[in-house]
Amino acid sequence: MRLPPLAAAPPARIPTPQLRLSTESYELTSQEVELDDGTATAAALNAYLTEETVQPGQPRADRAILLLPPATGWKHAPTRRLADRLAIICRCLVLLPDLLRGGAPYDAAAVDVVDGYAAWAAEQPPARLAADVRASAVYLRADHRVRGLGVVGVGRGAEIAVAHSGGLRAAA
Repeated sequence: MRLPPLAAAPPARIPTPQLRLSTESYELTSQEVELDDGTATAAALNAYLTEETVQPGQPRADRAILLLPPATGWKHAPTRRLADRLAIICRCLVLLPDLLRGGAPYDAAAVDVVDGYAAWAAEQPPARLAADVRASAVYLRADHRVRGLGVVGVGRGAEIAVAHSGGLRAAA
């Protein structure tokens, strides 16, 4: 038995669906918070805290994501939008700390991309970064009573997350 020929060849590329999540249809509670007031060698540790607004009669989220920002910094609009989206999708608190402690974010247009980035990253002491990641986790656990905590890094934040995640104790 012969099968009839196909009318048309299948498309060479199957389009992927686009996920579009507008935070405008959700009510978020977002604020900038101060985690500590600084030290002799570093400015205050500030952060962006966001969560979906708790409706009356509903329990508050007991989970959180510690989102470590890329080299563009914690005030970068796309990074804050990511924090808002994670809060909505994961139904949790999201804390985006200022790991630069008020310092200037990396600007690829202003300096040599390869050597400039290495010099910029070297200005951030690893011990202070580890302490800031730990202070952020302690803030979420102590001040917001979260039981589950995930650490996510984007770009430079991913480097920091991998380098310093050993200092965070896993939940049993």
